[in-house]
Amino acid sequence: MAQTKVGSRYAKAFLGLVAEKGKLDVAIKDMELVHQTISENRELAVLLKSPVVKTDKKISILSSIYKKNVSDVTMLYLELITKNRREGVLAEIAESFIAQYKEMKGITTAVVTSAAVLSDAAKKRIEELVQKEVGGTV
Repeated sequence: MAQTKVGSRYAKAFLGLVAEKGKLDVAIKDMELVHQTISENRELAVLLKSPVVKTDKKISILSSIYKKNVSDVTMLYLELITKNRREGVLAEIAESFIAQYKEMKGITTAVVTSAAVLSDAAKKRIEELVQKEVGGTV
């Protein structure tokens, strides 16, 4: 999914807020859940983008889905996004938040494709090479 400017800006603002409050580790888990839920549930994605469904109803639906599963600051943020009529790009906001968090923490994602199952020794060697290349932990 392409990251939009709106998604990037909202994500950056939320990242700054949770960093300031010391809740980065909680917020990343919350936003991963939000992204996964919307990405895997087409009906929810369509509902969030629908101009026919009223804002109050969308907030109620988001609350019923996330209230018990995300932090208070994330729930307030989801409500704010909805009140500002940006809920249609919520998946993009979550995706952008995750990308910005990883960049901030120096986390790089690597995917290894192999024709055969890798042995533990091969996996360890690949980890060492990636670790050496990126200069961080894997």
